[in-house]
Formats: sequence, C-alpha cells, structure tokens
Amino acid sequence: MKKIVLGLIFVLLNFNITLGNSVINLIPTFLGYFFIMNACVSLADKTSNNRYLETRKLALLLFVINLFIYALDLLGLGAINPFFSAVVGILNLALSLFFLHRLTQSITETSQFDLSEVWIKEINSIFKWIVVLSIAGTILLIAPIFALLVLVISIVFHVRYIYKLHTLNQTLDSQYL
Repeated sequence: MKKIVLGLIFVLLNFNITLGNSVINLIPTFLGYFFIMNACVSLADKTSNNRYLETRKLALLLFVINLFIYALDLLGLGAINPFFSAVVGILNLALSLFFLHRLTQSITETSQFDLSEVWIKEINSIFKWIVVLSIAGTILLIAPIFALLVLVISIVFHVRYIYKLHTLNQTLDSQYL
C-alpha cells in the first residue's frame, strides 16, 4: 500500500522546467504508475483479489502513455501540434480517472482490509469529486481563471484521497504494506 501512496504522489505532483520547446518534468508521472503497478502485483498475491491485476493493466497502459508524453515533452515535440497534445491529454485524463476508479474498487473490495462502510463511502465520495473537478477543469480551460480555481479544488480532493489511503496504510497489517 505504501507504493500506491507514493505512486499517487508522483502522479499528482507536476514540477516542470521549460527550456525552449522542451519540458522536463522533475517528478515523472510514469514513475508513479510504475510504483503502483508493482504494488498491485504484490497486493494481488497477498489478498487473492484479482481486481488488482486488472488495475495493474491500466497502470501499465498509463505508464506507457505517460512515458511517451514525457519523451515528447523532453524533445520539444509536445508543443508542435497542440491538437495532438489535446487529444492525448484528454485520453490520458479519461484513462487516469478510469484507473483511479478501478484502484478504488480494488481497495474497497479487499476483504482483508476490513474497511468500514463509512470509510468506503468517504473514499468513493472523494473519488466522485475528483472526477467532476477533473472534467470541469478540462472543460474550463477556455476560461483560465475558472479552470485555475477548479484545479486548486481538485488538488485538495486528490490530496484527501492520498491521505485517506495513507491512513489506511497505517492501520493495515505489515504484510499488505
């Protein structure tokens, strides 16, 4: 579970250095998905919950897509065709949200975690807000001031999601860490 929390931090944080057309992401998103892939394999073995293997496949796909995006940005090719960048960005967002949905399902359906109904409802509520705010943020890019506000609120919900998993991590038996 620690690797999932670490991976989600890598996915959420985005610090870039821009040199001409090249963009260097200091905390590459694809590394976050790599950590999550490894955690999913481990949790599938330890819990016998095959949903983690399905989640791992999505993490692998997102790893490849984000590695591709990282390479394009590094070479300065991401800025050349804004339409292509927008399509890849929307595809990446849709897959990321579907991945987060599968991850949430995997965790909430793991009987060994013995999660309360309140905890499950809260994590699902946080996830729903992440979806709404992520989609709204993308749509509102045409009105940057509103998009900025929505993205800040979205970050708050992402942090709450990660914190919720972190607190779960602290209550779990060490074999699931």
